[in-house]
Amino acid sequence: METLAIIAYKQPVTKTELESIRGVNSDYTIQKLLEKDLVEISGRSEGPGKPLLYSTTAKFTDYFGLKGIEDLPKPKEIEPLENQIGEQAPIEEQQIVEKAIIYNEEE
Repeated sequence: METLAIIAYKQPVTKTELESIRGVNSDYTIQKLLEKDLVEISGRSEGPGKPLLYSTTAKFTDYFGLKGIEDLPKPKEIEPLENQIGEQAPIEEQQIVEKAIIYNEEE
């Protein structure tokens, strides 16, 4: 999903650009997205070596119920998830939890 999202928002994008964003090799993921017809090779970049460019397909927009790529939510429209794993709870919640622990230890 991460690779697909990057391709959708940055298209057309080269594998090198994609991997620099993700920080990992994306060969297998790109191959699977090509096999599922969610991504296609849309040409070649003018850069050194003329690398392949990847874009989403009509099947991608159909699958996600979009009329077109312009219907993707804008990054500022995406609401961040609250209290993700590893995040510290807001101070009020944390103080309540600490008080509950102290109360339970006194019993």
